[in-house]
Amino acid sequence: MNDRYSTDSFDVLVTNPSNALFKGGTIGEAFEVVEDPALIRVLFAMYGVTSNEELIQATLKDWRFVFPPVIAEQGYIPRTPVVYLTDDPNWRSMDRLESQLEQAVRQRQEQRRRSRS
Repeated sequence: MNDRYSTDSFDVLVTNPSNALFKGGTIGEAFEVVEDPALIRVLFAMYGVTSNEELIQATLKDWRFVFPPVIAEQGYIPRTPVVYLTDDPNWRSMDRLESQLEQAVRQRQEQRRRSRS
């Protein structure tokens, strides 16, 4: 299966960090949270929670977006892009989506005007 996508396949990507909490290869009704006490302590502090269930719920609400060309590698979107929990230079919080989309639309309109001239 070819799951490589070029940067023009999507206008915007949206994700949350919840998938990174789960151990690989776990199956069943409930996924198992990674067993890394130091990481879990950092995440509990960052999200202000005290249990794995609260942590999962907090990460499920932590949506972020990026425009594909920003994270592209040789014209393609990485299969597993890196998303920093704090101060990410690429992935933005959803409260900035509207202004960023407006900016992107203005840029595309300007590009179209230039190409017609």
